[in-house]
Amino acid sequence: MSRVYTVLFEEKEHQVEVKSVGGLYEVTLDGVTRSFSPLLAKGSLYSFLIDGSEVMEADVIFRQDNCELNLRNVPYRLEVFDPRRRAVSQSEAAGGHGLITAPMPGKIVDVRVAVGEKVEKGQALVVIEAMKMQNELAAAIDGVVKEISAKVGEAVESGQKLLLVEKED
Repeated sequence: MSRVYTVLFEEKEHQVEVKSVGGLYEVTLDGVTRSFSPLLAKGSLYSFLIDGSEVMEADVIFRQDNCELNLRNVPYRLEVFDPRRRAVSQSEAAGGHGLITAPMPGKIVDVRVAVGEKVEKGQALVVIEAMKMQNELAAAIDGVVKEISAKVGEAVESGQKLLLVEKED
């Protein structure tokens, strides 16, 4: 399976393609492909074998469209998004709805809100684990949780509806 993402770093957009190939990942960034084999995932700390020869450790925190990455003691803040999901999310937010969908196949590890709860834009609502990484999915708008479809421990598919937030009248 292959997914293409847009990464915004230091005000410049980069296209990143991630392919899952037999237990490892091929990542192509700016025309250069590297092979990543997951070694360890403990909390937000990840260890990868790169191209079969170099071990890299990274502290990674995902929050829906943002990624905070500490690599070799250098902090990076990235905006990472799937253009299709971002377009849907922005059009729904403009219409007063904040639909949260699974950005990729994974497993729900936490639901941090309840139906009827008031939430703020950017607030973490659901945590999904995918590719041995936990991703916090945040509210796109201020509003009230109207519906929760996600259940802790449930396996979800890419694009599956997890939660709906509506603007208050």
